[in-house]
Amino acid sequence: MDGSRFMDGHFGEVTLHDHLQSQGIDHVSIMGGMAGFCITQNSVAASVHGYQTTIYPDLVVGWTNQKFEKAVWRESSPRQTEAEIKTAMTAMWMNPTEYGYLAHEGPKLLAAQRRIEFRHSGDDAPLSTRHALAVPKTAGRAAPTT
Repeated sequence: MDGSRFMDGHFGEVTLHDHLQSQGIDHVSIMGGMAGFCITQNSVAASVHGYQTTIYPDLVVGWTNQKFEKAVWRESSPRQTEAEIKTAMTAMWMNPTEYGYLAHEGPKLLAAQRRIEFRHSGDDAPLSTRHALAVPKTAGRAAPTT
């Protein structure tokens, strides 16, 4: 199972994954809306499926209130957006069933998240020298080993 739209058949019977494979694409660049949701879930799904994945936080938007019905679009710094995405990624590997994955897939999600790069759209250098996920000890739980 996949917690994103990456594997849904939105192109008739062909999934986005099928389409990218048929075109020989092995790298995806992620930008757009909803840092802590769509951006996070689709970038992790791409990485899980073996794509080199880059997120451009300066081209990503989020919202000021995490409750959907009270959401207000916000412009933020790329570092603030990167932090929002990393927080969502941590929640994802710690609670994979809430994102459409199986309970035992947490380590796989963590490994996929560690392969994701953050870059600035106007620069070839990584936005930060750290990978997508700096694994914290959260609520007494250490990161699973990969």
